[in-house]
Amino acid sequence: GRRQRITVNDGTSTTVVDLTSSYVDGAWIHIPVSVAAGGKIDITATKTGGLTAVVSGVFLGGPGSPP
Repeated sequence: GRRQRITVNDGTSTTVVDLTSSYVDGAWIHIPVSVAAGGKIDITATKTGGLTAVVSGVFLGGPGSPP
């Protein structure tokens, strides 16, 4: 199955998360970042097993207010 390393660099720090067990239904990871307006975040998915590495969704910001 798919295995990968996720690297997140927000210009201040770099966080690495290894997804070392096979996952079929997806995996959630939580990495706090702090970037000023106009800043940049680098997110890299590196294949460590299986055919591909993938990032399907990135959610930024805090929870919104309900309508």
